[in-house]
Amino acid sequence: MELVGLANTAEIRECKIFRSPTACLNILRQGFAATAADDNGALNVWADNDGKYRVEAQRHYSTLDSRIYSTQLQLRRWLKRWLRVIK
Repeated sequence: MELVGLANTAEIRECKIFRSPTACLNILRQGFAATAADDNGALNVWADNDGKYRVEAQRHYSTLDSRIYSTQLQLRRWLKRWLRVIK
């Protein structure tokens, strides 16, 4: 998967699974991309080269939402909402 906003992402990047906003932020701090999945969809989150948080929510190979955030607070709000939606 190519992660928009990151240079040289043609190679495989490691991604870790999260189930809470706090766990997601911890994964991002370690330099990894983060993903969550449940019965009704999946979430992908990564920090780009400019330090922005990029997020996407998907279901059945379709992107439902894709955004770019500057703060962890904005990211937490998005994650709380979408973690409920995909359950």
